[in-house]
Amino acid sequence: MKKHQQKLSEKQKQQLMLGLPWVGQRRKQRLREIDQGIVDVLEFDVDRIWDINGCRPPCCPYTLLFRTSDSLFVYLETWQDIKQQNESSLRIESTPEARKILNVAVGAFESVRHTEAL
Repeated sequence: MKKHQQKLSEKQKQQLMLGLPWVGQRRKQRLREIDQGIVDVLEFDVDRIWDINGCRPPCCPYTLLFRTSDSLFVYLETWQDIKQQNESSLRIESTPEARKILNVAVGAFESVRHTEAL
């Protein structure tokens, strides 16, 4: 697993502003993260993917389980579109504190369907 931070893009700032709660602690936290202007990037080399749910938005979120090459399991549940890339990797961009997922990119290989044994 590789972890680093990068600058929050204008598109990501707009994305965070669109989902901004009206009141409360989550609003304050999100505004702080927008002001900080950074995003956490986690990158994993992936061995296998399980499609746990089998359903897709708008009905259900994407629900995936990844086994990484360094023997970690990463569970991901998101309403965001998942971009396909050519490498066998997983890249997640999220806010540092609230862990709001801004972008997900998954390597282009077949996932194991939810009906198969984990």
